[in-house]
Amino acid sequence: MKKLLLIMFILISVSVLVQAQPQWVNYTPQNSGLPSFSISDIAFDTLNRKWISTLNGIAMFDGTNWTVYDTNNSGLPGNNVYNIVVDRKDIIWAATNNGLARFDGSNWIIYDTLGFNEISRILVDSNNIKWVSSYLGGLMKYNDTIWVYYRTDNSGIQSNTLSDLAFEGHVKWITTAYNGLIRYNDTTFINYTTTNSGIGSNLLRCISVDRNGDKWIGRFLNYAVKYDSKNNTWINYNNYWPGLLGSTVTSVYNDIRNVKWFGTLDYLFSFNDTVLLTHNSAGFYKTIKEDKYNNLWFCTGYGVYVHNPNGIVSVKEDDLTLPNKFYVYQNYPNPFNCETKIKYKIARRGETSNNSKYVSLKIYDILGKEITTLVNKKQDIGEYEVNFKGNNLAGGIYFAVLKIDSKVKVHKIVLQK
Repeated sequence: MKKLLLIMFILISVSVLVQAQPQWVNYTPQNSGLPSFSISDIAFDTLNRKWISTLNGIAMFDGTNWTVYDTNNSGLPGNNVYNIVVDRKDIIWAATNNGLARFDGSNWIIYDTLGFNEISRILVDSNNIKWVSSYLGGLMKYNDTIWVYYRTDNSGIQSNTLSDLAFEGHVKWITTAYNGLIRYNDTTFINYTTTNSGIGSNLLRCISVDRNGDKWIGRFLNYAVKYDSKNNTWINYNNYWPGLLGSTVTSVYNDIRNVKWFGTLDYLFSFNDTVLLTHNSAGFYKTIKEDKYNNLWFCTGYGVYVHNPNGIVSVKEDDLTLPNKFYVYQNYPNPFNCETKIKYKIARRGETSNNSKYVSLKIYDILGKEITTLVNKKQDIGEYEVNFKGNNLAGGIYFAVLKIDSKVKVHKIVLQK
């Protein structure tokens, strides 16, 4: 009975938090610990802390406190920080005006050879290899031991002026400032330009790959183009979006709902493959990223904007996360119509596979009524995925309650009908 009351209390508390959360929040130096209005990039570590690169150092936000790293109080080599990423070992990589910096929480290592001062994007692949695109130095990769450089004078890459980088599995899609789009499959570089494709312009700014494998590319003074590489078809959206203001697309991102977000020098737009919507006009959208709660973070020239159409989930709500590596991933899709997948992880640092846990995963409605039991048994440590069908349920907010031994984690899911 006590356990049931505890779960109902958590559900009611979380439902109040969910309903009370705004859809938009703006952080600036005037209301936060940000050291600059000009925000270039953001990354999230395993503790869901935000690492924010600015033109006046790096700000780390844990949901309550802000910590600033700059040239005066740390080993950061330059205060103009253009890109930032967290690798699979929770190490921070930051591209500055004085080289690429690596920060493990205690020590800084600086890389300042050719190309490291003009980095356009840093990405980390599934093998923890760092891939770096540069405006001057071409493409680089680093396996924590050796740097490999791909330039026009030593490889088949068609340009050294690279503006952005995106992954599609092991394939790298690279936009260039003047020479169109490049595809690299770890063996061969293929170049798409106005002379051999329907790309529409060789002046490219950014790229994102959606859940269908389509490539969405932002262009300089020419809106956006979509490339369906499976069918080799191109759609130029300058003909479809006559109302779009600010034709230079500076950032593009595809979220978990498969909605495309386009930031321009003046405005922000979203596109669900049918309708184009205009959002706030903060201006100069540099990067768009999504945290594990599906909050969208927009890095602009006027601070950081955070958006979640279901209400922003704060870092403080992450306090309900189970110790170490016990947690529920964001269900997909969310919101969902008929069926969604719920993935969860059972693990503690140092434990082996014979350490089984009693696992219960149940669905409750917003009033605390139990809807169904998805899991109710002992399981070894590892990752699991279950399906939840809402065909016979009314649309609204529901909660997945994961219980591992005596620990409880509550996760919000949204059913749309």
